[in-house]
Amino acid sequence: MTKKAHSGLYSWLLLISVLILCFIVLEWGFRYSSLGDKLGSHGAGSVPERVRQAPAKSPNKLRILGIGDSFTIYRDSQGKNYLRIMQKLAQKEGNSVEIINLARPGTGPDYYEAVARKYVDTLKPDLVTVGLYLGDDVPAKVLSPHFLPAPDRSGFKEMVKSQSLLLRYTFRILKQHIPAIQSGHFDNALAIARKELSISDQIFAQRLRSIDPEIIDYARSDAINPWDLVKGLMQPNQYRELITQDPASASANHIDAFITMLRRFKKFTDQRKIPLIIIIFPIRIQVSIKDQSYFENSASKPART
Repeated sequence: MTKKAHSGLYSWLLLISVLILCFIVLEWGFRYSSLGDKLGSHGAGSVPERVRQAPAKSPNKLRILGIGDSFTIYRDSQGKNYLRIMQKLAQKEGNSVEIINLARPGTGPDYYEAVARKYVDTLKPDLVTVGLYLGDDVPAKVLSPHFLPAPDRSGFKEMVKSQSLLLRYTFRILKQHIPAIQSGHFDNALAIARKELSISDQIFAQRLRSIDPEIIDYARSDAINPWDLVKGLMQPNQYRELITQDPASASANHIDAFITMLRRFKKFTDQRKIPLIIIIFPIRIQVSIKDQSYFENSASKPART
């Protein structure tokens, strides 16, 4: 190899090394920035993976099994979600507490119960907590326990998304401009909701025209929770009815279904003599002026406070 070829090779190696170093620095900075917080559920493997990684039960530690959706898994790996804060407070008081968080984004009460039924006897927790959001966690009817399979993480794209927050965020931005790489979650959810609620084509088209096209683009690219927009289109009064608790509304039946499912869940934990604690998150539109406008843009009719 000539001296010139050596020089060219060294230049390429130097360039690649600099790019890798820059990527590492940017990734590190992104993980601790406010942008990184938007992907706060990072670092959590699938539910079966987390069960396999759980240590053997210690008789000297209070083991808490946490179940829920994105509200419960958000920022868990950073130690900044409500379960980890609770753990730190308990440890400050001299209590030895272990948290096993099996929450999964985009799930509901039927999945929470299914997770408990599948893993409680394996993990043997001393306490089970369930984080419930009084919005999309309130079902339209009583649902049987339903366990979703672990997401398929094979392939280069899924490997990248699971390892790098920076690349995940970049991929999310690209999805807003390249339809071919969108997940299709919004359109699938819309099709499911239309089938269940039997909304006429005329009413659906009328509601769809009232939505800012940018909001629809955000939902299709998963930049916002697609179910927020779907619920706004299909059941624009649901959140208001849940807050006002009008017994003549459709949401009154939803509450009845919700309570029935919770009682069934509690009966299961009672049979194993394991306390069940329900942690309630109020509907965001009750507590945040900023979220009022978000839900209004998503076609929901929030109750003013």
